[in-house]
Amino acid sequence: MTVFSHMIGLDVPSLHVPEHFKPTMDRPWLVDISRITPVVALVSFFPAAFYTILIVMDQQITAVIINRKDNMLRKGEGYHLDLLVIAILVLI
Repeated sequence: MTVFSHMIGLDVPSLHVPEHFKPTMDRPWLVDISRITPVVALVSFFPAAFYTILIVMDQQITAVIINRKDNMLRKGEGYHLDLLVIAILVLI
């Protein structure tokens, strides 16, 4: 698109990107876990547990629907890869 706009003499505004990739606020990328209060950890546990259950149930329901005999699918090379990814994410 840039070559086309230069060929016809069209002035297209471009996005100015900063040279360094950093947060906009003065803070680190990672959260210091030792500074989190026990109340915040306890309150955040419940949504995290529900979200984990939701993701695992979604994967299991999808697997049951896909693996029906009516679909006549064969197990490929990455058949259990989604289970591995879900297990790793739950452990993290």
